Amino acid sequence: MLTTKTRLKLQGILTRLSKNEIVSLDERILVQKYADRNSTVWHWLRKARSIQAKGNLEQSSMGGFMQQMNLPGQTSEDHFNGSQDDIGEWFQGSPQWVRRS
Repeated sequence: MLTTKTRLKLQGILTRLSKNEIVSLDERILVQKYADRNSTVWHWLRKARSIQAKGNLEQSSMGGFMQQMNLPGQTSEDHFNGSQDDIGEWFQGSPQWVRRS
């Protein structure tokens, strides 16, 4: 459970991240710490990275729909390639709450 103060702080950092504005290392560590323990923050982080990489896509496009719904598959790192990737290493980058299951 996030306090209102923490939620607003994290959302402010993620907004700056999505706009390619300066985010300090300490702020990135803070966001990652919460993303590793809280699935909601992890989804916010993934959406902010998507907006950072592709810009804010139009909602009428398929990419915009996927971005708005925060669906996986928007980046190449979301895709598992059995001939090149080891399943254990691929899940290593997952947040802790996914690795536990």
